[in-house]
Amino acid sequence: MRRYKGYSIKYRTPEGKQKWESGFDTKAKAQTRLNELLRDIGKGD
Repeated sequence: MRRYKGYSIKYRTPEGKQKWESGFDTKAKAQTRLNELLRDIGKGD
Protein backbone atom coordinates (compact mmCIF):
# COMPACT_ATOMS: atom_id res chain seq x y z
CA MET A 1 0.00 0.00 0.00
CA ARG A 2 1.30 3.43 -0.94
CA ARG A 3 1.54 5.98 1.85
CA TYR A 4 1.81 8.99 -0.42
CA LYS A 5 -0.50 9.39 -3.38
CA GLY A 6 1.68 11.92 -5.18
CA TYR A 7 3.91 11.46 -8.20
CA SER A 8 7.59 10.64 -8.55
CA ILE A 9 10.10 10.82 -11.37
CA LYS A 10 13.08 8.62 -12.09
CA TYR A 11 15.95 9.47 -14.44
CA ARG A 12 19.59 8.65 -15.13
CA THR A 13 22.43 11.13 -14.98
CA PRO A 14 25.02 11.26 -17.77
CA GLU A 15 27.30 9.26 -15.43
CA GLY A 16 24.70 6.49 -15.36
CA LYS A 17 23.46 7.02 -11.80
CA GLN A 18 19.76 6.53 -11.24
CA LYS A 19 18.00 9.37 -9.43
CA TRP A 20 14.53 9.75 -7.92
CA GLU A 21 12.54 12.84 -7.03
CA SER A 22 9.17 12.61 -5.36
CA GLY A 23 6.54 14.75 -3.73
CA PHE A 24 4.82 16.17 -6.80
CA ASP A 25 1.12 16.84 -6.24
CA THR A 26 0.10 16.43 -9.87
CA LYS A 27 1.29 14.46 -12.85
CA ALA A 28 1.72 17.74 -14.77
CA LYS A 29 4.14 19.11 -12.14
CA ALA A 30 6.15 15.90 -12.24
CA GLN A 31 6.27 15.98 -16.04
CA THR A 32 7.37 19.63 -16.03
CA ARG A 33 10.24 18.86 -13.65
CA LEU A 34 11.29 15.83 -15.70
CA ASN A 35 11.31 17.96 -18.87
CA GLU A 36 13.52 20.55 -17.11
CA LEU A 37 15.96 17.85 -15.98
CA LEU A 38 16.16 16.24 -19.42
CA ARG A 39 16.74 19.64 -21.05
CA ASP A 40 19.57 20.40 -18.59
CA ILE A 41 21.11 16.95 -19.10
CA GLY A 42 20.91 17.45 -22.88
CA LYS A 43 22.71 20.78 -22.57
CA GLY A 44 25.38 19.20 -20.39
CA ASP A 45 24.52 21.15 -17.21
